[in-house]
Amino acid sequence: MVTAGVFEVPAGQDAVEFCYAQGWTDGLPVVPPTEDRVLRMLAGTRRPPGETVAWIPPRRGRATVERIAINAVMAGCRPEYMSVLMAAVEAMADPAFKADAEKAKLELNPKGGEEIQKIIAKIFTTPQAQRDALKKILGN
Repeated sequence: MVTAGVFEVPAGQDAVEFCYAQGWTDGLPVVPPTEDRVLRMLAGTRRPPGETVAWIPPRRGRATVERIAINAVMAGCRPEYMSVLMAAVEAMADPAFKADAEKAKLELNPKGGEEIQKIIAKIFTTPQAQRDALKKILGN
C-alpha cells in the first residue's frame, strides 16, 4: 500500500493534465504515478518504502524510498533503476559530495528526468566487463 498522499483525478480530466495542473512536472511528459505503478517500482528495491534515504536541501525535504519511487514512475523509469536512483539521491544530499565537487572546481548542474533516464539506461546497458573494470579503477 502506498502511504504518500493519494489524489483522485476529477471525472472527465486527463490524468497527465492533472499532473501538470498540480505542478508535478517541469514540462516534460509524465507517467501518472498510480498505486500499481508505484508498487511495481518499489519491487525494484528491498528497502522499506518509509525509509528516509536523504533530507534534501535547501528546505530539508524528506526523500523516502516511496517518494523516490513515485518520482521515478513519473519520469518513466524502470524498477531496476531504483538502486541507482537512491544512490544518486544519497550522494546529492551528502554535504561532502558538494564540498568535494567545489574543491575540484566541478560545476554541479542538475539534470532533468529525461536526461537522467538516458544516463541510467546507458549505465545498465554497459557490458559487465566494462562496469567491473570501472569499479576496479574507482576502488569499489
